[in-house]
Amino acid sequence: MIKLDLLDKKLLYELDLDARQSFAQLSRKIKASQEVVRYRLKRLIDNKIIEDFMTIIDIGRLGFYHYEVYFRFQKLNEQKENELIKFIINSNNVLWFSSCTGHYDLVFSVMAKNNIHFSEILSKITNKYGEFIAERNIQSTIKIPHFTRAYLLPNKDVQEVSFSSASPHIIKIDQIDFKILRTIMNNGRMPLIEIAHKLKLKEDTVKYRLKNLRKKGVIQTFRPRLNKKNMGYLLYQILFSFKNLNDSLKKSFIEYCKSIGNVVYVLDTIGKYDFIVEVEPENQEHFNDLLKKIRNKYSNKIINYETISITKEHKMDYFRIDKKEYFNNSKII
Repeated sequence: MIKLDLLDKKLLYELDLDARQSFAQLSRKIKASQEVVRYRLKRLIDNKIIEDFMTIIDIGRLGFYHYEVYFRFQKLNEQKENELIKFIINSNNVLWFSSCTGHYDLVFSVMAKNNIHFSEILSKITNKYGEFIAERNIQSTIKIPHFTRAYLLPNKDVQEVSFSSASPHIIKIDQIDFKILRTIMNNGRMPLIEIAHKLKLKEDTVKYRLKNLRKKGVIQTFRPRLNKKNMGYLLYQILFSFKNLNDSLKKSFIEYCKSIGNVVYVLDTIGKYDFIVEVEPENQEHFNDLLKKIRNKYSNKIINYETISITKEHKMDYFRIDKKEYFNNSKII
């Protein structure tokens, strides 16, 4: 772990707003030369503070629903657990996948066209490893507000990016758009000329396509995938159940979570829990303070909650779907 200084934090903050910013843009904003920016960025990557650069894709605009799945194990030895982890990592339609401690042992996110499609995806896992799953919890996500990491620079305002499950306004993409999204899925800073060379396209075509995908909201933004442990932060999820939940309370809760710092996602869900709040605290005491703030603010509304410590993030892919499956809708409707 390297100690982040103010310049590192400024750079991470700007990349978190939009990781496709040029070195010239970053240089102006953090008030350092382009050479320094290049050096600092390379150091952050070499020290695995930055794992890669994610393209944040609104899967709802492409007609997909989002689900969170939690497993609690039984009779599972280390060998079988490693086998299960590898199986899920290699599974299509799994966007995010992590090991955790607390009430559950694994959590992963799935993108699916509908409940039948989701059931087929889940069955591939449970048919193979069902005997080791003591408990499972499935949350259907309505909306996922993403919050920028303004906690890196306390004088900055939190910015919000959000996507929903299965938007009523579905965007149709063709095979060129699909290839571009898959190419930059985990390499959001890939230069236009490199994307064009890789896909055998003209650079102007790639530039136009990317601009259009952003304009239509398919691409929301680009963010670094950060290794919280190497940054010196922890990663937790808090799963909340509310009573008498309505739209006004939802809005109030999401806005409050956005305001308290270190909250990076709030998932508005249907299932056992109403909200899944993801936080990046500095330490255990800081996490306890954040949890206490939320509980005190909504003490008369919270019925129950669970806390989960994310111990290892195995996978983060916003568009992990097979091309044949995407374009052959008859298989997944």
